[in-house]
Formats: sequence, structure tokens, C-alpha cells
Amino acid sequence: MTEESPDVATPVAPVPASAPMPPPAWYPDPATGVQRWWDGTAWAPTAPPPPPAALYPVPVPQPAYRPAAPTEKSSGTASVLTFFFPGAGHLYLGDNQKAMPGLIVNTVGLLLAFSVILLPISVIGWAITLAMTLPHIKQDTERANAEALARYQQR
Repeated sequence: MTEESPDVATPVAPVPASAPMPPPAWYPDPATGVQRWWDGTAWAPTAPPPPPAALYPVPVPQPAYRPAAPTEKSSGTASVLTFFFPGAGHLYLGDNQKAMPGLIVNTVGLLLAFSVILLPISVIGWAITLAMTLPHIKQDTERANAEALARYQQR
């Protein structure tokens, strides 16, 4: 006895002409039970198509987001900024409370410097704010770096 391949069409008794024919679609073959294409008049010798792929891609797990470690602030950069515009060094360090008085005094002094008569007043304001902020830049830089690292480690 010979075994037939499921892909090979097997003869099936013809359907009487008086019965309505089913529309073309995939149906179980009455002889084998395997899904085959019915073209409306006869069985096609093809196998069913593969199942459709998922409509949505399967999500791939992503590693948890961890922001980069903060970069250390440089006391040299803070000192240079403070020398040219007192208050800017503390703004660079993220210490707005210490930065604002120096920024306000020196902005007003810069505006007053455009008047030659008030130039000495702006230079005096610059010197005072420079003397008040520059000696503490190193300690303030170390504190700002330690606070940034502590915030990073709390995440």
C-alpha cells in the first residue's frame, strides 16, 4: 500500500450539480481533513499558508534607565568665572543663593560703567564681590560636587 503525501490532491466524489457550491476559501478536505484551498469548483493541490505574523511586535525588555554620573565641577573654572564676573562662579556650581547678590551688584556696576563718572563705583562693587566670593570657591566646589554625587546615588 502506498502512502500519499498530504500536498497531493486526492480525488473526491464530484458534488451533484443541483447542490450550491461553497465560495472559494480554505476548508478541511473531506478526504484527508487537512486544510486545503477550494477554488469554488475543485480542491487545489496547495498547502495552507503559514499563520500570520503578530500584528504588533513583541516588546524586547530594555535595561533600566540610569542617568550618567554627574561630572565634577572645576574650582579653577569657578574661580575664573568669579574673577571676570563675581557670582558667575557660584552660578556654575549651581549655588544660586550665593550667585544672585554678586550677579546683581555686578550687573548694575556694568551698566553704571558706561558712564565715565560712575566707573569707579562699578570697580569698587566688582572688587568687593570678588573679595567676598573668591576665597570660598574651593570649598563651595567640593560641597557642590558632593551634593551632586549624593543626589545621583539616591536614584
